[in-house]
Amino acid sequence: MNIPSHILDFLKKNESVFISEFGEFFVQNTAAILNREDKTILPPGKRIFFRINYEIHDFEFVRYVSAKENISEYEAKLEIKKLIYFWKYKLEKEGEVSVPELGHFTVNEESVNFSGNRITTLSSDFYGLEKINFSQIKNKTSIKKTSKNKTGKFILWFFLLIILAALLYFGITKKDRIFTKEFWENISTEISGVIK
Repeated sequence: MNIPSHILDFLKKNESVFISEFGEFFVQNTAAILNREDKTILPPGKRIFFRINYEIHDFEFVRYVSAKENISEYEAKLEIKKLIYFWKYKLEKEGEVSVPELGHFTVNEESVNFSGNRITTLSSDFYGLEKINFSQIKNKTSIKKTSKNKTGKFILWFFLLIILAALLYFGITKKDRIFTKEFWENISTEISGVIK
């Protein structure tokens, strides 16, 4: 029977679980994490925390394990107690206990510290964001041009070319009309008449 995986499942559903004579595991939202060493960013998520309390006597988790394993509440309570005694023993003798599903316990100067794992969740709170690995993203210096962008540039250059050709044609064939003083005076009087 894998009690730590039951603790994790219970946490995912209820966000806290009281383990009799040991303490409370609970989850809290955590911010996104940027890891510069391996060039990754983890989106916001949930992390497991632990608050030690040997005085807790709660049987909700016992009932949960009993239902999941299809055993009596007494048997579930016994299995949980065995695991808790094992964890306490390892903490006392070795000063640390690693629980892959939940995290890592250590003892420092008579206090128990817990470094909890991040929980993978399908919660909509974080919009389904996934871990991003920047080292896998390739730098692309060239930007693909869309056919719409190419067509727009072609039309612009085409009209500019027509205007330039027209100016050149009239500049060469009608230069006496365009470049005379009378021509520009007529245009200026016509424009000033429109403005007034």
